[in-house]
Amino acid sequence: MNFFKTYITALARKPSFGTDEYKEWLEHKDFVQFLRAVPNQNEMVLYASGGDVYLYAVLVPKRFVTPPDPEDLGNWNCTPYSGWGITISSGGRSKVFLSPPLDHTGSTTLDRGEQIVFARKFDGRQEQQSYIEISPRLTHPFDLHYVTERSAYCRFDENGEVEDVIRIELALHENQDENSRIVTIQRDVLDEYLTMTNQNLVLLFDSMRLDRGNFNGWSDQTIEHGKENPEILYRMGRSGNIATYLRGFQIIRPKLTRKDFVKRYGFSQKSNKQYVSFVAHDWKHDAVRECSCDPKQLGNYFVESDLPFEISPVFFRPEVLSKYKADSDKYQVQDRSVACQNASWHLQTYDVNESGQVFTYLKYLGHLPYTEQLYWKSFNEPPKGGVSERALKSDFQGNWDLPYDPLQSLIYSLRELHKSCVTWWKLRDDALMEKVHYPITKSTDEWAKEVHSLDKLLVEGFVTSDLHSNVALLGRTVDPKWQSLKLLREILSGLGKTEVEVHEIVSPLQEMHLIRSKVSGHASGKEAKEIKAKILKQHKSYSAHFRQLCKRCDAAVQVLRAIMN
Repeated sequence: MNFFKTYITALARKPSFGTDEYKEWLEHKDFVQFLRAVPNQNEMVLYASGGDVYLYAVLVPKRFVTPPDPEDLGNWNCTPYSGWGITISSGGRSKVFLSPPLDHTGSTTLDRGEQIVFARKFDGRQEQQSYIEISPRLTHPFDLHYVTERSAYCRFDENGEVEDVIRIELALHENQDENSRIVTIQRDVLDEYLTMTNQNLVLLFDSMRLDRGNFNGWSDQTIEHGKENPEILYRMGRSGNIATYLRGFQIIRPKLTRKDFVKRYGFSQKSNKQYVSFVAHDWKHDAVRECSCDPKQLGNYFVESDLPFEISPVFFRPEVLSKYKADSDKYQVQDRSVACQNASWHLQTYDVNESGQVFTYLKYLGHLPYTEQLYWKSFNEPPKGGVSERALKSDFQGNWDLPYDPLQSLIYSLRELHKSCVTWWKLRDDALMEKVHYPITKSTDEWAKEVHSLDKLLVEGFVTSDLHSNVALLGRTVDPKWQSLKLLREILSGLGKTEVEVHEIVSPLQEMHLIRSKVSGHASGKEAKEIKAKILKQHKSYSAHFRQLCKRCDAAVQVLRAIMN
């Protein structure tokens, strides 16, 4: 439970009437202590209503509260239930205009403020009829979106994780109802907004403490005024030892200066970024050593220096990519790049060398968030070989006449097949092409997963009903139970292909489908163990087998496309 929810729940808890604890409670010392602690929290309360505790934040231009007018602000009378309205003036010439939410607050200062929280109610809602809206003037610049299941306005952080920036929670107290809520915002975001708009926050508060069974009204009340640091002004009304109230305001000023704000978002915004050092091949100095990925610590071809080149390769264990391949909703792993789909970072290039190591360059590691750099650091190791042949051609020689890549060629063939709108094969899901990658570790699970993904893309794409029709058109006997691969065999035979030719085309598809059905999800079965042992004996590694399988499937698809069309 966060600070505000914990404290406000405690403030609303009433001791037994007549006890020493009750008399102490009437003094509101704990409430004042709470207000003193508010400016030092990582969050700021924007609205809270629970029991007889009420807090409400209004933003006001800095010049109107420097210094504040205690008498004017002490007359506040407003709630988040006010909103924009339509006003029609009477008189000689009627006028129609929009009236702002803070139109009649009882305070001239607040009348010139900005309402951030809007409490609304609509009986036509199937869900909770009373709900909270936040001004788009605040949510839009910070890319905040309301997420129902989190009951918060959220955004993605630099690591692509959803973070709650403005939280809306139920207040816990004895007389809780749907209007009992606590709305808080990350202090850092609030400070940025206040600094950007040159405003301060005025926190209005009202706390009433009484025992309703013994309370007869405020007719004989006494009033005293108080002032506490930081900038807390209030009046306290008292009706003997039965009831008191505390009502006032507190000025909250941003901790962020305009200079700091410009530094954070201006040209020097990356000056405070942290960088990790990696074991790299510093080929300028022909040495394998620790090198920082800080751009300031890297050199290039055009400026003479003793710094390592920014394209000095850094090598990693192949498992470094597993995190990204396992979460396709969050990450997009392409043939030679990795991107966080929910955040503004991507690794521009990577590849795998003949020794099975993933590698990239110092320059691109420096583009990653610090936490992501640390993740890659944990897989860093000295080079076991050089960069790949295609990386040497594309990254250093500028030559894009690259060697044949079976998987990329297969995906290209399927994409062309999809574009041609053939009736016998269709792409079931656009995302499938992005989910197939080479297995690069020794993990059986990774290999089986990639075969499974390739089978979903390729074999599940065959349209069984259309294949049935083609078999019938060729005058061959059709069993209604036959599936796509059996139907393909019949079609190819009907078109005059020899048994050897048919086997060459269909066998890689059948092999892939067999691995999916026997190995993926059934790794402990006897048949699965035999399949894996046979593959490792023949190909030496799962990666080599998958590459060969892609090559055979690519050839099969190209032949099928020519024959079937």
